[in-house]
Amino acid sequence: MIKKYNDIEGKLNELHTNNRETEQRISMLETQQKSTPARVLTQVRKLDNQQLLEQLKSTLLTLELKRDELLTKFQPSYQPVVEIDLQIAKTRATIAKEENAPAQDQTTDENPTRVWINSEVAKAHAELAGLKARAASMAPIVESYRASAQQFEKQSMDEKDLERTAKTAEENYLMYARKAEEAQISEELDRKRIFNVAIAERAAPPVLPSHSRMEYLLVGLVLSGLGAVSVVFATEFLNPAYRTADDVRVMLQLPVFATVSLEPPAATDDVRILDLGPGIE
Repeated sequence: MIKKYNDIEGKLNELHTNNRETEQRISMLETQQKSTPARVLTQVRKLDNQQLLEQLKSTLLTLELKRDELLTKFQPSYQPVVEIDLQIAKTRATIAKEENAPAQDQTTDENPTRVWINSEVAKAHAELAGLKARAASMAPIVESYRASAQQFEKQSMDEKDLERTAKTAEENYLMYARKAEEAQISEELDRKRIFNVAIAERAAPPVLPSHSRMEYLLVGLVLSGLGAVSVVFATEFLNPAYRTADDVRVMLQLPVFATVSLEPPAATDDVRILDLGPGIE
């Protein structure tokens, strides 16, 4: 049930994702649809207005002839002559304009890009409607699977509680049966005057020694004293220095004329005695 619920919920989520993607695609296509013209120019044909040019040229010729006729009688500054010059200039400008920018015949047709965009928009709308319909039909199925899974989960928890209760009851029954059997055996032993004695725990040798710490402390003090005396004696015995005049006489076989003490003399001493050896003063 959980597997089926996960599968169908995954499909529903996939449908929702497709819906969002289709809506974004429709929005993008509609934006392009607004910026794309419905018709495009397919053919441009230039048309020469020959009749108009001929009329303009005829008018220009007439004006020029009239100007020449007036100049034979009047000066160029004469007002009618000036007006004819202006008309001649305008006529020439119109002729030049018509020759440089002839009339055009333009043909337009339906824009194929706009047609494709319209078809894609319609297709996307139809696809979106189908996706929404599938999602709407699948949502109740997902809810039913969810409700069934929750019900099975609750029943599974109740089943585990019942199993624990049954196991506890079985353990209690076995314990009660064992206690009853032990009580029956004990009663039988008491009735037949048989002692029910057993060794609970065997004795083990002690880990710590049997002597006290005070004894170890006294022995340590004695040994340390003997060691200190031995070290002092060895140091004095092995020291090669001479400490008295007798040591010098005995070891070196030389007379000692004087000895000097390293200790500072007392304040009341007025006479110092030099030991110059036996028989020497």
